[in-house]
Amino acid sequence: RLGDNAVAYSETGKPARTWNEHVNDVADVQRGLIALGTRRNDRVLLVGEPSGVLRTAFLGVQCAGATPVVIYHHQQTPVEISFAMQRS
Repeated sequence: RLGDNAVAYSETGKPARTWNEHVNDVADVQRGLIALGTRRNDRVLLVGEPSGVLRTAFLGVQCAGATPVVIYHHQQTPVEISFAMQRS
């Protein structure tokens, strides 16, 4: 076992995140979504580039019982975004 302070991930130009920090970040996302009214089987749209923040949000959505829908290209049209949400 590596321990809670082992590095979970790192990104260029940003401080490394430990497993303990990562777990706490995911739990914060989960609690925030639930406080906003997210329920099991809801779909939550995540828009962004592949990153530690997006990964944390993705896991937080799953922990809240919802389904993450990820769009990596933020210049998609509303019609394309709607299509992705309906098909998830």
